[in-house]
This record gives sequence, C-alpha cells and structure tokens, in this order.
Amino acid sequence: MYFNNNPGDIMDARNIAVDYVQYRLRKHGYMWQNGPAMEGVSSEIFQTMRSLCDEFEERYHSQFDEMCEQLDITPNTAYPTFHAVANELFGNGINWGRIVALFTFGGSLAVKCNEKQIPLLVDNIVDWMSTYVKNNLNQWIASQNGWDGFVEFYAQGQERRNESPWPSLKQICGYAVGAIGVLTLGAILTQKS
Repeated sequence: MYFNNNPGDIMDARNIAVDYVQYRLRKHGYMWQNGPAMEGVSSEIFQTMRSLCDEFEERYHSQFDEMCEQLDITPNTAYPTFHAVANELFGNGINWGRIVALFTFGGSLAVKCNEKQIPLLVDNIVDWMSTYVKNNLNQWIASQNGWDGFVEFYAQGQERRNESPWPSLKQICGYAVGAIGVLTLGAILTQKS
C-alpha cells in the first residue's frame, strides 16, 4: 500500500484506517484475521494518527473505556452505532480533534468486536471509517492542506491541543449514549411492526 497524500483519494483515508486499526488491535493483543499486510510500511501521517489517538485515549482513558463497555456491539448494531456516533461527532463542525476521535472510536470498536468474538466486523469498520472520511470530511481535509495539515496540527504541540479542538469526552459519551438510545428505540419499533 502506498500513501500519496491526495486528499480526494479514498485509499489514503483507508490506508490510515488500516494502519491505525492494525496498530490498535496489536496493542490489545489481537491479530486482524483478514487484514492486509502492512509490515514495514511507515508514514509520518500513520505515526501522527497513532500518537494523537494514543493521546486522546490516554486523556480520557477511564471514561472512554466505560463508554465502550456500554455499547452492546452485535453484527446488527455495529454499523448503526458507528454511523450515529460519527454523525453526532461532526454535527457541530469538523476539526482535527474530532477526526482523531473518529479514528479512536473506530479502533475501539474493532477491539470490542474481537473481545466479543466477532472479529470479521473489523474489515467492515475500516470500510465505514474510510467511507465516512471520503463522503463527509474530504473537502474539509483538503482545505486544511490535506493530511500534511494533520501532521502540522500535531507538530503544534500538546499545549496547543489542550486549548483547542479536542471534543470533550462528555460530548462523545453523549453521542454514544444517544446512539444506543436510537438503536434501542429502533429495535423496539422493529419488533412492534
């Protein structure tokens, strides 16, 4: 896989998602069953995504774990949950912090699927992440100097990120709880019809 930093290329978002999900699964002791081999592939953008997602996860570790535990992920609820959280996350605008939160959430979802013995959903999660970026975020990313702008955001340092675009975890937890509520309501309505 090659990374060409063309903001309009879905493969770039896909490569970032593949790298991050593989990284996140390995970090938790899991192997991606159908994952593409990316050993030895390195990119400053991949490293930046890993570092910022780690920073985000570390900053909100206990709350993020608690939120992910509340999600009752099944093959039927995984996509609606991902989609609802992603839509809510960007409902008030786009920034790099929210994009990092999206990737962190996708990685957490992949780990959760492995924990629940449904690792085949990992392929889908990567597709959902890259498609969401392509359909909803690419224009904004292009306007920010593409993924090079993402690396520049990281280079500004943690102090700058402390005062700016990290979405609050309360906000993200609210999105997840809202998504769970929507899914529960949908399940109830489906059973009644």
